[in-house]
Amino acid sequence: MSRYQVVDNVPIPLRKTRQRPLPTIRGSKYPFYRMRHGESFYADGVRYAALHSAVGKARQRMGGGFVIRPEGGGFRVWRVEK
Repeated sequence: MSRYQVVDNVPIPLRKTRQRPLPTIRGSKYPFYRMRHGESFYADGVRYAALHSAVGKARQRMGGGFVIRPEGGGFRVWRVEK
């Protein structure tokens, strides 16, 4: 069971600065494969670079879009339309 909870109806905040895309891979500790469009999860205690890498892998494998934004002391990741 993942320690990350997938939630729905959390709006994506506007981008404050220019940011790069994010990553993820098969067997990931992140719940990318359980997410539907519009759902998100919050990840704290992770480095942006590691999360971005995992999101990138998920994008390649799933053919979908993901958005990462800072929130509190961590990051929130949304699944979006490509």
